[in-house]
Amino acid sequence: MRIFGKHLKLGCIEDRENHKRIAPLLRFFSSQSENDMISLDEHVENMKPEQKAIYYIASDSITSAKNAPFLEKILEKGLEVLYLVEPIDEVAVQSLKAYKDKIFVDISKEDLDLEVFRGKRLRKLLSCLTLMGLAPLMLKSLMLL
Repeated sequence: MRIFGKHLKLGCIEDRENHKRIAPLLRFFSSQSENDMISLDEHVENMKPEQKAIYYIASDSITSAKNAPFLEKILEKGLEVLYLVEPIDEVAVQSLKAYKDKIFVDISKEDLDLEVFRGKRLRKLLSCLTLMGLAPLMLKSLMLL
């Protein structure tokens, strides 16, 4: 499969009519699979249920992708990130736009939205404040701001 990888990715870019049929054949390295390439199907199966997007980072090597400063925040949340290390990878992913209703999101963009996880964190904080009896006071002070 690796021999044909570049040609399949080129097919995703050039053959708009069949790119959805080609997409399951694509393989990428990831933060959880640095030695073996995985399919998009495998990646989606490994995703957390609340994860709404397929996160990726384009880089010239796995080593430089792993050392990207913004990767740490994503990995702390237990999310898997695709490493797009071939020049054609990013173009192929951008031409697909989404896979199995999960949009592709470049984690190097400043406006990266992890709202799903922020909401979870806020609910947990509110729960802790409620247990401590501070929720009404906190909510009241927020209303005054």
